Amino acid sequence: AGSGLLGRVMPTEIISLLGDIGIVLLLFYLGLELSWRKVAAVAGLSLALALISIVLPGLILYNLLLVTGAPGGHAALTAFALSINSTALGVQALEGRGLMQGRLGLLLVGISLCVDVVVIGALATVGFDGGAHGGAGERLLWFLGFVAACATLGVFLMPRFFEYIHARANSRLLLPILLIATGLGVAWAGHHVGVPESVGAFLAGSLVAEARCRRELEGYLHPVKELFIAFFFLAIGFQITPGALGAALPWALGLGLLILLTRPAIVSGATWLMNEEGTVSLALGAALLPVGEFSFLLLKT
Repeated sequence: AGSGLLGRVMPTEIISLLGDIGIVLLLFYLGLELSWRKVAAVAGLSLALALISIVLPGLILYNLLLVTGAPGGHAALTAFALSINSTALGVQALEGRGLMQGRLGLLLVGISLCVDVVVIGALATVGFDGGAHGGAGERLLWFLGFVAACATLGVFLMPRFFEYIHARANSRLLLPILLIATGLGVAWAGHHVGVPESVGAFLAGSLVAEARCRRELEGYLHPVKELFIAFFFLAIGFQITPGALGAALPWALGLGLLILLTRPAIVSGATWLMNEEGTVSLALGAALLPVGEFSFLLLKT
């Protein structure tokens, strides 16, 4: 896919970078839309469903890969990577139908953030921690310290800062630039202390959302977010090369179909057993599409 005309005009590394920016802006925008207090209220349920959505489909895939003769370590990593959901695909699907503001949207964001934290831990384990510090205990301290610092400073500074800029005559020029810089800046800072970019971006958006001009800020950011998220889907297409699969193509199609069928069923069933409404359970299972943004990075290890 990357060897086509577009791949020669624009290098795949640049497209991938623009796609990563799109994911950060998407989570920053979600932070503006959804109060962090509401997401925190479903944190326990989100963590439980996140673990279920990874472990149970992962075990099924792992055992099937072992049957095919795959080495144990390779089978475990592949099964884990294919069991991660795509935040961008799920959010875009719900947002297009106006469903992000309700219970369904809160659970989708909560689960996706929990999955991202689990994946960052896995990347650190295999040596791709993105700059995290020390062992697991030290990384946890950095994580908690970063969240506490953002919450303490952000609650007092960010809303007032953006309200001040919004009141200025030239705010239409400044606000989009400052919003993008804030989202990318907090995500970048978090990345260097072991915090997933998605978590940092969402946290930044949640803090900015405390400003009284929140709806206006959403309006400024929305078109920019839509532009960059398109590069994410383009980057995914660049990484898909069906011709390179060769004889493994039937197995790849079979495993892909299996995870597409079993993961939504497992998530929907678990959500329903945790006393969520049937419509919410079914929609959540469908929205948590397998093979996420981190899957390709894990498989490269």
